[in-house]
Amino acid sequence: MDPLAVPEPVTRAGELLGALDDALATGVARLDGGQRAELECFASAFVGSPLEGSVGAAVEALGRTEYQVQHFAALAAARVALQGARHDALARVAREALGLSHSEAPLAPRPALSLDAAAPALASARQWLMELAIAGFENLDEDALTPFAASLEALEGEPELAGIAALLAGLWSELSAAAAHPSGGPSAPRPSYRWADLWAAAFTSCQRPMGREAGAEVSGIFHPLGVEVQSHPTFAQAVFHGVWEQDGERRVARVPWGSFKVPAIAGEEIWVLFQPAIEVWLKALEAGKSVAVEGLWRSTGELLPRTAKAGKKLDPFALAASLATIEPLPPLAPEARHPVQLAELVHLPEVSVREEGGELVVTPGEIPLALERLFPGCELERDTLASAEEIVGLLRFDGGGFRLQPLAARGGKLGAGVVTGQEARARAAKLKSKTLAILEERAGKLLRG
Repeated sequence: MDPLAVPEPVTRAGELLGALDDALATGVARLDGGQRAELECFASAFVGSPLEGSVGAAVEALGRTEYQVQHFAALAAARVALQGARHDALARVAREALGLSHSEAPLAPRPALSLDAAAPALASARQWLMELAIAGFENLDEDALTPFAASLEALEGEPELAGIAALLAGLWSELSAAAAHPSGGPSAPRPSYRWADLWAAAFTSCQRPMGREAGAEVSGIFHPLGVEVQSHPTFAQAVFHGVWEQDGERRVARVPWGSFKVPAIAGEEIWVLFQPAIEVWLKALEAGKSVAVEGLWRSTGELLPRTAKAGKKLDPFALAASLATIEPLPPLAPEARHPVQLAELVHLPEVSVREEGGELVVTPGEIPLALERLFPGCELERDTLASAEEIVGLLRFDGGGFRLQPLAARGGKLGAGVVTGQEARARAAKLKSKTLAILEERAGKLLRG
């Protein structure tokens, strides 16, 4: 039996999500009898749960063409809850298959935000999200999307709402691109599943925005094992994965760096967004060194540095080999749990890589490599990974199955070892973004009149 096989309940739950995806794509004002029956089936999955009453009432109300924010909020919460259950089941499968421990660390409580200045923008966001669902993703035009830009700008101006703003900006940007190319182009085919996820996450977040955990003051050593870059047209994030060590205790941790951006800044130019703060981290990664850090520690396993300087040499593969004995990442907040958020830091020794169906697959485990996740300037390329004999990476869940995102590898053409970040650091240090320079020049001209 395949230890990484997807449990049948996870697959069935994914099929249930399709009913809501279809309704959001078509528009709840345009559903036919079959689609309404499927939505009722979706609601029946919550019988016996705390969401039974609100989800059932929402589906009944939509059947009467009664459109209220609370009903769409209930559907959004139901989708987030179902994805959270799938996340937890898949995380158990991954950890048991790889011999990793389960974290029992409690989440720190977070207060609900009370931002009077942002209340109108949040209300506007909820109204906009409801209107998207009524009209349907497939029936949008630019006139339906452009007016929300002002509310989005107001949300982006609130530091405490950066996460919500990033979610909404991503959805708004993708929908706008699709509306601008109704017959195809860069947004075709339209990703209904992804848009439904973004819609549900944004709606839930806008209903009751939660404050960030204050975090605890810490001072210790971070041992980086790799870095990844995540981005969409209006936001980018670089995340360093590794092990945090303090007072003789070690635990898996990550260090995130985020920045809003414009769509024109893409590819390798993304690295400019994080300069100069990220420089010491990329240099340490390239040199195979730890980083001495003072900053804040959050219960989600995120380290927010205040000061950082390169430390002692480290052997990333020797450290990764002991991951099974190191305290794992704490659980995500309930509203953040989703299969796409799975990122188990793993070490696979004595592997072989072969090509199968156009993909590189790691044996043992028969795990496809997620090469599509490698960042701009990453030196882990297809031909070098094909000869890897040892890999450190993130076990993720994409496209209905587990995939491995490489962070570091060695063996064969890779020589003694390579950790992603070498070329990225050099390019980030030297690159003067042509796009950014053009934008700055144009902004200067506008200010001068």
